[in-house]
Amino acid sequence: MVLEKYLDELGDPSRPLKISHIERLSNLGPEDLATVRERWLRIPADRRRRLLSEAAELAEDNVELNFDGLMLVGLEDPDAGVRAAAVAGLWENDSRRVLTRLLELVERDPAEEVRAAAATVLGRHCLRAQLEDLLPRDAARLRDTLLRVFESEAESVEVRRRALEALGVFDDPQVTAAIERAYQHPDRRMRVSALFAMGRSCDRRWLPALGEALASPDPEVRFEAVRACGETGDRTMVARVAALLEDPDMEVRLAAIGALGKLGGGAAKRLLQRYLTHPDEAIRDAADEALAEARFFEDPLGRSLS
Repeated sequence: MVLEKYLDELGDPSRPLKISHIERLSNLGPEDLATVRERWLRIPADRRRRLLSEAAELAEDNVELNFDGLMLVGLEDPDAGVRAAAVAGLWENDSRRVLTRLLELVERDPAEEVRAAAATVLGRHCLRAQLEDLLPRDAARLRDTLLRVFESEAESVEVRRRALEALGVFDDPQVTAAIERAYQHPDRRMRVSALFAMGRSCDRRWLPALGEALASPDPEVRFEAVRACGETGDRTMVARVAALLEDPDMEVRLAAIGALGKLGGGAAKRLLQRYLTHPDEAIRDAADEALAEARFFEDPLGRSLS
């Protein structure tokens, strides 16, 4: 009765959406899920979208909450925004059933935003594949599907670029060739995603391209390039990254600080220490976090190091 009453409240646009009550839709059993499915479309679409987004945020903050059943209901919604929110809400789900559904959506959903969202979430499963946490046939299907999406000229740039970003973790000649083509693409969005994929690969082969991109007049290109430099772990890039610590764009400066934390080493730590007393609080906090990361990876047991 409590669940039904709450669903009735959700379906009444004159009544406020009470975020504190969303927990009632967590960890639903089969009977409760059947009730939700029966009444789901009585809830206005804008509320359904917000409901799923708020549920996903709650689950991030509280591991005891599980809204996967609700998200699976959302995947079948006629509203594209609701389906996209449901896809994003399944980020942490490792089930083969969800993986299979996402692979279907990334190629077949009629809405671009849903296909793009599916490609982004599949990026996490690509990491699982690299860690051998997927069945070999599932890993192969995942890679092949995303490559097919990227290579489809009929697909939108937005979906293709998200597929490329997901693929970046694969150490594979076809993926390498895809990143190279994307970096030469006339659409700047595709070039930005190529830089993102270079970072995901953690491959030093991309250092010349990253060095070139660090000098781009486009702040988004500089941001992705400096972030990717950090992911490579190559300390020969410390000086190049340090040059962006005073970049005119704040996001680029913060990314440079984060990259130095990942690169580590004495030179990077000395640079970061200078920013611990910076007048900007965001810069100070970023430098403190980056310095802690550099020290942690040099000494995971927590011994004091200079």
